[in-house]
Amino acid sequence: MNEPKRKATRYPIFAIAELRLSNKERVTTMVDNISMYGLGLYSFVPLKKGEPVSIEIKFVEKGGQEKADHVEGEVVWSIKQDEIYFVGISFTRELSPVNQPELYDYFVNIMSYYEY
Repeated sequence: MNEPKRKATRYPIFAIAELRLSNKERVTTMVDNISMYGLGLYSFVPLKKGEPVSIEIKFVEKGGQEKADHVEGEVVWSIKQDEIYFVGISFTRELSPVNQPELYDYFVNIMSYYEY
C-alpha cells in the first residue's frame, strides 16, 4: 500500500493532550509524537477521521516547569489496538513561535536533541 509521505519528521514526546471535539465533548489523551504539522496520540475514546479538534497540549520542560499551549487540528486517521486507539492529528496551521510560543520552543528543544 502506498501511503503519503509526511511533510516533516515526527519526534517522540511525552505530553498530555486534552481534545475538545465538535460536539463539545472533552477527551484526555497521551501524546506519542509531534512534528511541525501534526501529532500522534493514544486515546481510549474512538475519534472519527475528519473530526475537527481543539487541542490543549500539556508538557513538562527540561527544568521541571509545567507548560501548556493550544493548537487546532483534524483527525486524519485512527487505528484500534485492543482497547486503545492510535490517532493521527494534522494541525490546521503549522506550529509557530507566534501562535504557540510555549509548544514551539519545546518542540525546537526536542528536535535539537534528536539532531546528531
